[in-house]
Amino acid sequence: MVLGNYPRNDFIFSVSSYIDEYIKIGGSDSVVLPLGPSRLRYYPAKKARNKKAIAVCLRENPLKGTGLALSVALMAQRAGYVVHTFGHDADEWRLELSDVVSHGPLHGRKLAELFSSVGYYVDCSYMEGLGLLPLEAAFCGAIPIVRSLHGLRGTLRDGINCHVLPSDFVPYEFFASLSASAEEEGIRMEACKVKVAVSLEAAVEKLIQVLQLSPESFEGEELPIAEEPRNGRSAQEWERLISHNQHLQEHVEQIRTSTSWRLTGPLRIIGRKLKGIN
Repeated sequence: MVLGNYPRNDFIFSVSSYIDEYIKIGGSDSVVLPLGPSRLRYYPAKKARNKKAIAVCLRENPLKGTGLALSVALMAQRAGYVVHTFGHDADEWRLELSDVVSHGPLHGRKLAELFSSVGYYVDCSYMEGLGLLPLEAAFCGAIPIVRSLHGLRGTLRDGINCHVLPSDFVPYEFFASLSASAEEEGIRMEACKVKVAVSLEAAVEKLIQVLQLSPESFEGEELPIAEEPRNGRSAQEWERLISHNQHLQEHVEQIRTSTSWRLTGPLRIIGRKLKGIN
């Protein structure tokens, strides 16, 4: 059914070359979007980083590799690493792994803070069409340690900006060698640079380019209307939404890089504390 629907679309977009290969098997082509996390949300925080700490996301789905992640975390512990776990199922795995820091469900700012405070993020998923968590970690300076690349092929490169696990049975020596390597800071810097190649903002720019959308044309009344609305929205509505999103992203970036934003940082922190907001 899915393969039969491909030829009926004006455009087919995929978020990785890995997914694009599957679409080609069905006899169609797709435009690969350089999708990733937002550069405005995930970036290294100015806080102390424990380079001998790892973060692990524990999930119930077997394809997410939680069993393997637990064994990898155990080897990391034996090599002297502090283990941080997060996810909706993190608390259910406490009996399997002792002496860990469990954060429960995390997203957005809280997740970015965790990734900014640890040296590595371990992802043992068996199959990922894209792999947002490793990218979010890389954006924040936590070196991704992944089981396989799949959707991250070409974006993450073993020994350059990430580490690929040597096997499903990770020896103690793997983590011991990481802590002794002088090359890790270079890998961390390269991991942060991943945001240049893929991000939410880059994907929006590619989408605008492929669909030949022009923000300047929004002021007129000559925008073409789709003969049949897609997902309840016309082409005109989609163009306006994309333009509005890009405008907001650019505006937020200008604010965050301004001198006034940096100078008023202490006041914002005090305000959040007074209101009971972490």
